[in-house]
Amino acid sequence: MSNDQSIDTLDIDDASRAWAVLSHHVMSFANAWQAGHEPPRLTDFCPEHPLAIRRLVLTELAKLDIKHRYQRSIEPKLVEAYLAEYPELVGEEGPACDLIYEEFRIRRLADPAVDIDEYYRRFPQQASMLARMLDNEVPNATSTLCQDKGPPRLTAGQQIDDFDLLTLLGQGAFGQVFLARQRSMQRLVALKISADRGNEPQTMAQLDHPQIVRVYDQRVLPERGQRLLYMQYIPGGTLQAVIEWVRRTPPADRSGMTLMAAVDQALREAGQEPPADSRTRQRYAHKRGVLHRDIKPANVLVAGDCSPLLADFNISYSSKVEGATPAAYFGGSLAYMSPEQLEAYDPRHARRAEDLDGRSDIFSLGVLLWELLTGRRPFEDDSLDQGWSRVIDSMIDRRRAGIDRERMAQFPAEAPPELERILRQCLAPDPDQRFASADDLARQLELCLQPQVQRLLRPAAGGWRRQACRSPWPTAILLGVAPNALASGFNIRYNWTEIIRDLNTPAQEVFQNIQLAVVNVTAYSIGITLAVVAAWPVLNAIRALSRGRQIERVRLPWLRNRCLWLGDYVAWIGIALWSVTGAVFPIWLQAGTPNAQLKPHHYVHFITSQ
Repeated sequence: MSNDQSIDTLDIDDASRAWAVLSHHVMSFANAWQAGHEPPRLTDFCPEHPLAIRRLVLTELAKLDIKHRYQRSIEPKLVEAYLAEYPELVGEEGPACDLIYEEFRIRRLADPAVDIDEYYRRFPQQASMLARMLDNEVPNATSTLCQDKGPPRLTAGQQIDDFDLLTLLGQGAFGQVFLARQRSMQRLVALKISADRGNEPQTMAQLDHPQIVRVYDQRVLPERGQRLLYMQYIPGGTLQAVIEWVRRTPPADRSGMTLMAAVDQALREAGQEPPADSRTRQRYAHKRGVLHRDIKPANVLVAGDCSPLLADFNISYSSKVEGATPAAYFGGSLAYMSPEQLEAYDPRHARRAEDLDGRSDIFSLGVLLWELLTGRRPFEDDSLDQGWSRVIDSMIDRRRAGIDRERMAQFPAEAPPELERILRQCLAPDPDQRFASADDLARQLELCLQPQVQRLLRPAAGGWRRQACRSPWPTAILLGVAPNALASGFNIRYNWTEIIRDLNTPAQEVFQNIQLAVVNVTAYSIGITLAVVAAWPVLNAIRALSRGRQIERVRLPWLRNRCLWLGDYVAWIGIALWSVTGAVFPIWLQAGTPNAQLKPHHYVHFITSQ
């Protein structure tokens, strides 16, 4: 084996290193094809271990070997020949479906008469997955993860087009990112150099938001097959560096200053001085809902004021097009995917990538925030050595089962009480149970910093507020009727003492036996009816929410508005009825008992006592 860069084991965290190993071996194999006249041996360009990487590299080398053999008409080989020569290509579920698909694609380019039914007969175990991959097929779309021809790698100190490359900020399978000086504008930019394919610039250009890295422009170099995407330079590093800093910090010492310390270190490494007053920095607020599909710490940049910016929209994936297996995303992204996203990127599953929506990004953001808070992700994922199919199944099952007790025990006790609930809602297995948008999530995170509001919105279990929410109707009636009943008792006692006992007996009998019963029953009936009609939708909604039912989003603004004016409305009902009854009592007494001898000051007492 030449240029062996194998690694002893492969887990989710080491997947980005595995991608580098894959890229190296594929490029070396492609160069050998270009340099020689005889087909190179696959085993000369394949690591011995771990088995997961060896199988993945062998699969990619076999795809390129098929391609070059057909292009050069050199002893074309079918998939069965590779399986016989390299038995490790056969996993528990047979050969990789994307290898079979690649043979079909290349053969059909040479001979359009090639029939897919032939492949269904040759590989009946993979027939259903092949059918899905070919559904809505894009013509000539390859399943090869690493292309055998790519733009040359550049180094700091070189010049390309209008840019002087100063420092390599990062690199991956899709290209390199440099801190560069744009000569024409005399400014520092982050310059991403990649192959000229994909729609990342168009995607990012549409998203003009302070929490998304701003794209200045792009340049295409046709002679080099390269695209230069230059954008806003963010000197604070990524959240990945912050998380690594959190992991090195003892749990008892973690605080908001941990984030600032990590950003300060990144600024110093970039040759910049951190802000003098750290207290003026902004706190984290993710206020933009976009279907990013690859939210992870490495794709969230942190500015000098600790505000986050979302970057890297290179992922636009369909399981029928580029890369038919989850291996296309094993560069660190799998661990942050929602269960439905893992299903969509698994050719064995019926879910499609286009079925995903922003709630999948909410899940990924929940994983990221949990890791930022605790230093560990909420789910313990297995090693990739057992094979992709089993790993994906295990990851889906773990996410469907929810967060285990061990992970819950690691949640900081000093964190706002509602933060745990918010993150658990982000990580709900069912998308319908998550926040509907990033705006909803941002609103809840804001409320975490307002404990008094939280106590009103989320009353403690067993408290009287929680009991009131569970029984809104009895509570509303009790709170509405009881104060008025007490006020009525006081008012009756006051008017009897100050007015009625000095009147004649007929007037006293009218007041006690007729007026109190008729006026109070009528007034209370009218008041309760009007209040119930106004409060009916609000109280029913509260009752539904307390029992776990959902409210239609289109009704929420109206219900919230009704809640805001409901208290004033009920108060005005009380004021109106008390005022009317204050006038009814003396007028009725005077009309019903002519000898009542009511004086003007008696009328004033009745009305003002209300």
